[in-house]
Amino acid sequence: APLPLPIVNPGVGDLRDLTFDGTDLWIAVRSPAELRRVDAATGGTLATFVTPGGFADGLGLERLTSSLTLNGVLVPAGHILVSNWNTSPDQVHAVDPSDGSVLTTLSLAENFDPVGRWRDHYPVYEKEGD
Repeated sequence: APLPLPIVNPGVGDLRDLTFDGTDLWIAVRSPAELRRVDAATGGTLATFVTPGGFADGLGLERLTSSLTLNGVLVPAGHILVSNWNTSPDQVHAVDPSDGSVLTTLSLAENFDPVGRWRDHYPVYEKEGD
């Protein structure tokens, strides 16, 4: 039997990743390289922000459900972690969802091409392909 799934088409083109904040969808778009907050019910764009690190071929998004320390900076719950492996070295940015500003950036020791996953309420970044 078919599953009754809600479908939202925000019409953004090349979608790279998404996360859900409990109300809205956050999506990473390849071209133009930007983050968008999208109304989950209508697909309408509520806010648009420049992608941290520039290029958007390789991006991952995770919404923090609890605070954590990144690069020595306390990042509050609700912020969006953006992994960008187009930079060299790869970077993880903590983005404020209210205005798109970057609270802190962690440059990784090597190019892992990180892909975000959740484990025990914390984001875990794995090397792509592992």
